Amino acid sequence: MKIILLLLIPLMTLAQNVPVGYWKDYLAYNQPEKITIAEEKIYCVAQGGLFFYNTYDNSINRYSKVNGLSDNNIQNIKYNGFNKILIVTYDNCNIDIIRNGLITNISDVKRKEIIGKKNINSISFDENLVYLSCSFGIVVIDVIRNEIKDTYKIGNNAEYVEVNQTIVDDSLIYAATSNGIYCAQKNNLFLSDFNQWFKEVLFENPALEDASFSSINLFKNTVIAIVELDSILF
Repeated sequence: MKIILLLLIPLMTLAQNVPVGYWKDYLAYNQPEKITIAEEKIYCVAQGGLFFYNTYDNSINRYSKVNGLSDNNIQNIKYNGFNKILIVTYDNCNIDIIRNGLITNISDVKRKEIIGKKNINSISFDENLVYLSCSFGIVVIDVIRNEIKDTYKIGNNAEYVEVNQTIVDDSLIYAATSNGIYCAQKNNLFLSDFNQWFKEVLFENPALEDASFSSINLFKNTVIAIVELDSILF
C-alpha cells in the first residue's frame, strides 16, 4: 500500500493552489526511474524530477530548481549512509550534494570540455569519497571538502575508456568498462597515471578480457560483474 501512495500522491499535490508570489514546479512525478533508500526516507527520480517519501510521518517532499537543486533532468541518485549524504547527478554532468537538507553544487565536470561523449553512468562510495563512473573515466569527489579530488583516465596511453560502474573493497578499486575490467590498488597515490591500472585477466574464457561489462558489485567478498554478450568475440 505504501508503494501505491508513493506513486500517486505526487500527482495529487500538483493540483494544490499556490499562493500569489510563490513559484511552483510542474514536473511529472508519475513514472519512477531511480530509487535510493536513506534511512527513513525513500528518494525517487521520476522523469527527471526528485521527491522523497518519509516513512516516519508519511509525508512527501519534492526537490527541484525552485527549492534549491542546481539543474534539471536528474540522471542518477545514490545515498551514502556513512556520511548521510545524497549525491544527485544530471544528464549534463552537473552534480549536487544534499546533506541535512542543504544543497552544495559541484559543476566542474559540467564545465569541463571533453572531446566525445560526456556522461556520468553511476555513483559509488568509499567512506568520504564518491566515485563517479563516467564515459571518459572515473571522477573522485571528496565530500568533506566538497570538491573534485582526482580524475582517472584508465585506458591504454591515458585514452578515454567508458566506465559503467566502479566498486571499492578493502584494497582494490574495480572498474567495469566498455573494454574489460580494470583494477588498481586503492591506496596508490598515483592513480591518475594509467600505468597504475591493470586489466583483470582471471577469466576462464579469454574472450572476456576485452568485453564490455555493464555493471560490477561485491557480494560476500566476491566480485560479480555483468557482461554484455554482444561484446564477446568468440
